[in-house]
Amino acid sequence: MGRLSVLWGVVMSWMDLNSSPPVPSNASPDPGFIHRMIILYVRRKGKVMSTASLMWVLPTTRTDGSALSPSEIQSVDIFDTDTTTPIANVPGAGTTFTTGTLSVGVHNFTVVVNDTTGHKSAPSNTASLTVPATLANPSPATSLTATLNP
Repeated sequence: MGRLSVLWGVVMSWMDLNSSPPVPSNASPDPGFIHRMIILYVRRKGKVMSTASLMWVLPTTRTDGSALSPSEIQSVDIFDTDTTTPIANVPGAGTTFTTGTLSVGVHNFTVVVNDTTGHKSAPSNTASLTVPATLANPSPATSLTATLNP
């Protein structure tokens, strides 16, 4: 379901890309599960700048089943398609991040949880979205010529 609002003369619309309800606080979600993603469009003078808000649920256990408290989480790395270089690092037990302006095309986001002892989780599930082109590509140049220089 999309929404529309006007703030300081800028028309903003957003859409919840996953209509499932938020995970209840007493649930035991899959570690690193990104349960909702919202894409934000900011329209000004006919141009669209897209960002994505990422939200996830932190793990409460380690892979061996032992407890993992929020105080044991050092940070969360955010990845966009390239799984070797994070686009950002959220300090502590943060559970949200808003990207900068995204380029047109497909974006595949994952997160990796880092604990205070230097261990890393496996990547979360992938949350994908496509940023649509808002203007058609320019037409190609024409009448190209080449002259050989002496």
